[in-house]
Amino acid sequence: MRAAFTLGLAVALAAGAPGLAAERGCLSDGAFFATVGTLSPGGACDAFILTTDGARGAISRARARWVGLPERPYRLEMTLQRLDGDAAHSVAIGVLGGWILLRTGAWSFYEGEAEFAREGWRDAPVIDLRRPTHLEVEDRIDGVRVWVDGRPLPPWRPKRSEKTLQLELKAAPGERTRMWVRSFRVTRPGDPRR
Repeated sequence: MRAAFTLGLAVALAAGAPGLAAERGCLSDGAFFATVGTLSPGGACDAFILTTDGARGAISRARARWVGLPERPYRLEMTLQRLDGDAAHSVAIGVLGGWILLRTGAWSFYEGEAEFAREGWRDAPVIDLRRPTHLEVEDRIDGVRVWVDGRPLPPWRPKRSEKTLQLELKAAPGERTRMWVRSFRVTRPGDPRR
């Protein structure tokens, strides 16, 4: 299944997917905007590609912000994949309580440098962002629950509150790397899945 999915993505990317930005309701049609790096169509109406800025400082990054303003409780779902094979740098998902950090083989929650220094990365051999990875997040007033490819991470009770949902991709200095995002959706917990 993953091989067919990856092959389909490669064919869609090679085709260039003309005209996606003009279709109403597409993720490439205003649901996200890049604050760092660039966004481009991702081969289907419900997909986009986030590309890092290639900065030569400490790190190259891309960040996209969702235009909606979620209120707790909400449920976030998406499928993502690094298109560069980089296993060392993270993908971050900004939720109302902070950041969910993922990289191939590891995960963490981020609320600030002090907490991250204390907790650090936690091993998760099942996470491989070089393949399509399905992410589910349920953010309620009493905490955040995260599932990666259907496997739960420990619950998280963030101490702070953000106001937006964001995606961030990191890469080595000077690198222009890409991440494919598909089927991003925000619903209320208990809403029927599509």
